[in-house]
Amino acid sequence: MIGVFKTNIMEKEQAQRVKESLLNDFKELAINIDLEDCDKVLRLEGIVIYPDLIVEKVKALGYHCQVMDW
Repeated sequence: MIGVFKTNIMEKEQAQRVKESLLNDFKELAINIDLEDCDKVLRLEGIVIYPDLIVEKVKALGYHCQVMDW
């Protein structure tokens, strides 16, 4: 399963912090944040993805996060 999210993560250090935080709760996910994309895309890949929990977790870190429609 793949989850794609639009964020406002701008800096490499911010992306690393978000990635580490998500991996603490969702160890089985492969996580990528594309800072070059205009939507600062957070891409998750794993067997199961819980979009609402991902959005909640990223927002708790102080960033905008919303599920992108395909």
